[in-house]
Amino acid sequence: MQTHKLYVLGKFYWNLNSGELFTDSKENPFGRKDGIKLTCKQQKLLEALFNSYPEVLCKDDLVEKIWGGRIMSPESLPQLINRTRSVLQDSDKSIIFNQPGEGYLLRFEEVSLEPVNTKEQNAHVSFRLPKTKLKWGAVCFLLALTIVNAKMLAAALNNRADFVGVTNSIPYPHVDKDSEGRVKSVAIGETTCEYEKALRKLRCGV
Repeated sequence: MQTHKLYVLGKFYWNLNSGELFTDSKENPFGRKDGIKLTCKQQKLLEALFNSYPEVLCKDDLVEKIWGGRIMSPESLPQLINRTRSVLQDSDKSIIFNQPGEGYLLRFEEVSLEPVNTKEQNAHVSFRLPKTKLKWGAVCFLLALTIVNAKMLAAALNNRADFVGVTNSIPYPHVDKDSEGRVKSVAIGETTCEYEKALRKLRCGV
């Protein structure tokens, strides 16, 4: 399954190929047409800064890459940068960052999306973030389940050992029973103790 890449610019996901911005990766940035469409010049600006990353791109190189060497007004580049910042809601100028005396730098993060086929009548390809977190959750769950099973097995083995010990034990020999096999008394050393079945107690005299 092919993995697609998006780039996070502030609160937006940027599709480098189509020049569209989306506020949610689930909006399917590779198939739908409801994203924010950048102008040609805005896209060229972002592409130029993206391709030069992590190097700072000077103003002259930016003008060359965007306008192809044509003579432009000195205000053309600053105006384009301001309009692009406005679209990106980059009020603090942290996405298109100005390095005084050097030029501009684009700050972004890269994310990968995996396509998922839906079964709706007007089906389209939607996208979700990688399953890394889900996989780690499954691993933790299986690990916890293994620990619980190990504790239950240890308890079962211990109970089995107790059961075997009881079934294989030798009956106490100094027991006096009546004609029906009921315990009447138990001799412990030189002391004879009467067994009270109702109370399950031994009453021992000196």
